Amino acid sequence: QLENAFGVVHAVRERLATFAKMSQITGWPRERVALGDLVNDCCRLMGPAADLNECRIDSSGVTALPNILANPVYLRVALLNLLDNAMKYSYQGRVINVALREVEGVIRLQVSDYGIGIPSVDIGRVFEAYFRSRVADRVAPRGGSGIGLTMVKHAVEQIHQGNVSVSSRPPREKAVGTTAEAIANVPHTTTFTITLYRNRLEQLGASRLGEPMS
Repeated sequence: QLENAFGVVHAVRERLATFAKMSQITGWPRERVALGDLVNDCCRLMGPAADLNECRIDSSGVTALPNILANPVYLRVALLNLLDNAMKYSYQGRVINVALREVEGVIRLQVSDYGIGIPSVDIGRVFEAYFRSRVADRVAPRGGSGIGLTMVKHAVEQIHQGNVSVSSRPPREKAVGTTAEAIANVPHTTTFTITLYRNRLEQLGASRLGEPMS
């Protein structure tokens, strides 16, 4: 238990340090990124952790895309945080689905889990720094720093001028109420969606070409 506590403290410190660094950066290096390969690499990296959490990551929905102009480090930060979040709050034995597709220059990366869900009264706040859903606190009171999703939002919206959103619903849109108590034992499908715009990424790259990382 003591080792576990120290592990939690270390993880929180690491996330705080990463978030502080991300928040201070005014420029970022760009390169051509094979996003499909990056997503599959992240899924493989998190495979052993998924095994420990008795769940499985299914990346069969990831398609190969033409390279994009982006920062691979921050995209990994975003995806690894979403996968970590999904593993914490998925029910044992469930599958975490990862999908990547592009339609007319709009790229969508989705991570879906089947677990405790997010109450509708909390869903608008999950990207706020240090906010944790009441359901998350109930299931894993020491399970997170409260900044993982804030890091995702920063990496996607500030660094790449994209969007990140979340939906959480019970099967077949069954009405179960909005409180933590009402949904505690009802499985929800929770999906985080990262949306990137190919033209916008190209324009950002052209306008910031040669800008140093500070």
